[in-house]
Amino acid sequence: MAVTDVYPEIVKPLVKRRMRADTYVLIVGLTAVALFGIARFIYEPSYQEKQQAVRTALVAEHTKVCDQLGKSSGPDRVNCLTALDELYTVHQQAILADSSEI
Repeated sequence: MAVTDVYPEIVKPLVKRRMRADTYVLIVGLTAVALFGIARFIYEPSYQEKQQAVRTALVAEHTKVCDQLGKSSGPDRVNCLTALDELYTVHQQAILADSSEI
């Protein structure tokens, strides 16, 4: 037997393998996640737009509270809005501190 002789059991013919079902599920799942991420990136409002919407709603609520307290005009209204903004900030910091995010 020579060095160049090859045993038939060592060299196996190339067999065309078929993909299994879990491989298809993986490919479809990865594609769906990628498409969802791209769609969110394109269509979801930016952080600044979200913050502006929250701030607008907050000012509307604070104005409503000041009106109900009878602080509809003048320096009383400004003081009322400032106090409510400060109270909101304190509550927001307390909530973040409770959740260990600070």
